[in-house]
Amino acid sequence: MTFLLWFKTKRRQALIVLCGLILFGIYSFFYSPTKIASAAGIIFGVDPDTGDFVVKIDNVVRLRITGSGVLNVGTLNATINAGDIRSGQFGSKVGGGDYSFSNNIGIGTTNPSTTLDVAGNVKANNIHPVTASLWPEEFTTLVGTFSYNPTQEQMHGGFWNSDGTKGAALEGKFFLKSGSYEMSILGATNQFNGIIDWYIDGSQEVSKQDWYSQTPLFNVIKSANVTISNDGIHMLKGVVNDKNLRSRSYTISLTRIWIK
Repeated sequence: MTFLLWFKTKRRQALIVLCGLILFGIYSFFYSPTKIASAAGIIFGVDPDTGDFVVKIDNVVRLRITGSGVLNVGTLNATINAGDIRSGQFGSKVGGGDYSFSNNIGIGTTNPSTTLDVAGNVKANNIHPVTASLWPEEFTTLVGTFSYNPTQEQMHGGFWNSDGTKGAALEGKFFLKSGSYEMSILGATNQFNGIIDWYIDGSQEVSKQDWYSQTPLFNVIKSANVTISNDGIHMLKGVVNDKNLRSRSYTISLTRIWIK
């Protein structure tokens, strides 16, 4: 009987010790960083305070992270020197997010002196400006005559039909991104000027823009909202289709056009 009591007691003690060892192993695996490769300096585990999975890697050759989770680096007060990165992608997913850098960025140079310093040629696709500046003197006169009329007040050019009738027209190309813009025309008004319609890529954008005034006025700016349907090269066309009832002719006096 004494032997049986002793055996049962020892068995209970052994089971208690075994359970303790199992619980300790589980705790160590999930709640304290476990060193699995001392030569490579790789340590991983779970931070018991935050619940974050912690990875520490020293002298690692390759790190591959897959999945749809979040990699949170936090505040990194250090200098990153990656002198032998052969190839890779950064932010390649469309709509993956925005990236910002507080200092200069160098491509092909280790000492950038401006916000973006590129040593060598740059090839860019699908990049279009959002402003355009046009000079009517560089336009093609389709109907009528165009000539400059310099005055003390303003350098401007006029175009008209030589027979004094409506229908004078000119056009010029510009390069712009699609979108909604304001088109402004700098010119002069007088008693000989007519009314002009403006077309962009064949679509009328501005109707009956009147450049008449009883007395000459210089450095006049007339603006209108326009829509650019596609990215790329566009054609702006002006046609003198009418005149004010008080105007004596169909001339249009222009200096500069800008779209922004």
